[in-house]
Amino acid sequence: MKIWGMFNGSKSIFVYNSKLQLIFVNESGMKSRGLKDKMLSKEVFKIYGESAEIHHILKSMNNKKSIESKRYSIVDHRGVTHEVESDFHAVYYGNNRFIIEILQEEKNDFMSGFNLNISNTKRKELYDFEDIITSNKLMLKAKKKAYEASKRESDVLIYGETGTGKELIVQAIHRNSKRASEPFIAQNCAAIPKGLFESTLFGTEKGSYTDSEKRKGIFELANGGTVYLDELNSMPMELQGKLLRVLQERKLRRVGGIKEINIDVRIISSINEDFESVLKNKKIRSDLFFRLNIISIELPALRERKEDIPILTRAFIDEFNKKFGTEISGVSHDCMKCLLSYEWPGNIRELRNLIEGVFNNKSSSSIEYQDIKDKIRANNSIAQYDFKKRVQRFEKSLVEEALVLNDNNISKAAQMLNIPRQTLQSKMKKM
Repeated sequence: MKIWGMFNGSKSIFVYNSKLQLIFVNESGMKSRGLKDKMLSKEVFKIYGESAEIHHILKSMNNKKSIESKRYSIVDHRGVTHEVESDFHAVYYGNNRFIIEILQEEKNDFMSGFNLNISNTKRKELYDFEDIITSNKLMLKAKKKAYEASKRESDVLIYGETGTGKELIVQAIHRNSKRASEPFIAQNCAAIPKGLFESTLFGTEKGSYTDSEKRKGIFELANGGTVYLDELNSMPMELQGKLLRVLQERKLRRVGGIKEINIDVRIISSINEDFESVLKNKKIRSDLFFRLNIISIELPALRERKEDIPILTRAFIDEFNKKFGTEISGVSHDCMKCLLSYEWPGNIRELRNLIEGVFNNKSSSSIEYQDIKDKIRANNSIAQYDFKKRVQRFEKSLVEEALVLNDNNISKAAQMLNIPRQTLQSKMKKM
């Protein structure tokens, strides 16, 4: 169409229709991505795969708004990775809808190993959904649910083991919500000393205790935005009641204060134990749990999404190549086989730390099995030790419960546990 003639210039221009077909590329765009005329009218995912670019195109089209300066990565049909910054503009021409992508910046890099079509480069701003790399069905479901949650205002409760990427999900929810321009404050509940919980969350008034100053807590600091409470199951039970009251009334009092302060925050919280466990073991008050669990999202452990290990490994290699100025191309077959067979008790965080550790002691062009085997063995030993300790703690809790329920009568407790009396006495001595 003649209308596209105005787009011929130095910047690369790509035009997509409502069917996500690439219908126009100027000469600069053809050259940068090695496109050919026969690729016109093809759906964009057939050219670039399931890239973050599609997410921006859809978002711009659905919201009927322009999206400026979005960074992402794609791997084109030649295997070339493009680190890109683009603007996306929604345009209407008659009854037709189009998205015009204008490239602002592009860097190409010929890469070997596993192709990656979503950037995992950490930015100064918050993570977005395209930073969450996965091809796993469970994780894609969680990602979709999180995206839907970003368009609502209800509180969210996330379950995932340590290192599964809970904060990435939370940041993406905030970044895509109507509160995106307001503060986002994350607080790990396990990191707060018990005596400072209330003042950290709700703030203090001058003179409320020795040397105390007038200070806002995280709820006031995040007013209008989002508060993320990580490892909520580590919060003391007595404070959970106060938190529940704040959530219900949307008002708080600083420690030592008498004035009620109105707050407008969205609460996203997470736990690293499954829902049934935290309720059964009374780690979270049931009334607080049901108040926060309006939208629930469960993140699978890395051992449940092993198909993601190759692309996550590729992403971390890219990240540390940039950080250290190296050119490691990928991992060997034996190395990948080892990565895929390992159970990853520390999940994605453990994988990332492993790759970073290799970069600090690596000078050759690829990562070999020899580079990781000792670390994997050491981590395996720690994981097995931790598992034994968890079994011992669980066994001890069962014994204590049986003794309490039977008024410390060992015979009756043994009968309840279905073990000989002598076995129970032996276990009690060890414990």
